[in-house]
Amino acid sequence: MTCRTNPDSAAADMKTFKTIDDRYMDIKGLSAYCGLSVRTLWDYLGDSEQPIPHFRMKKKVLVKKSEFDGWMENYRCDGHALDVIAEEIMNDL
Repeated sequence: MTCRTNPDSAAADMKTFKTIDDRYMDIKGLSAYCGLSVRTLWDYLGDSEQPIPHFRMKKKVLVKKSEFDGWMENYRCDGHALDVIAEEIMNDL
């Protein structure tokens, strides 16, 4: 017996998985997901320059996983950037 995969079906399954996985999280759930403390997340929610995108319903704050992941990309550092920072620090000494 051979098994054949329908590419359209596989793409549809992946889209369904992405939709299910792209959930809304409260601050405690977000903290567990990303490893930042609840206090740090609250600080970033109130940041005037780049706040975490969120929804506020009365006192409840929810963050969509995909929007948080996109926000986190703003803080990505590559190895080259760290080398430049280290070189600048060493030059200032």
